[in-house]
Amino acid sequence: MYAQIKSLVFGAVPTDWDAVQILVGFVVFLITLLVFRQSIKAWWGFLPVLIIGVVIEVADMVFLGQGILTAARDLILFTLLPLTVVFVSRQGWVK
Repeated sequence: MYAQIKSLVFGAVPTDWDAVQILVGFVVFLITLLVFRQSIKAWWGFLPVLIIGVVIEVADMVFLGQGILTAARDLILFTLLPLTVVFVSRQGWVK
């Protein structure tokens, strides 16, 4: 069931699975900021991205038999763009 749902979600976007993970992580970040009406500089806005990413990768390891290195790579892909946006905005490199 989990594999079918994941396949359906990733199959809906006509691109590579890695690119979809990056996009989904960023969408989760943006939705978090919009729902809680917070600044893009808020570190805690990154927390739901990290939690959801860990839950997805644990589910991948349990239900799909994915290895830990693949899960770590996927988690990095899922969190990289939101983490970069928060860091860059907090440094004042963008306004």
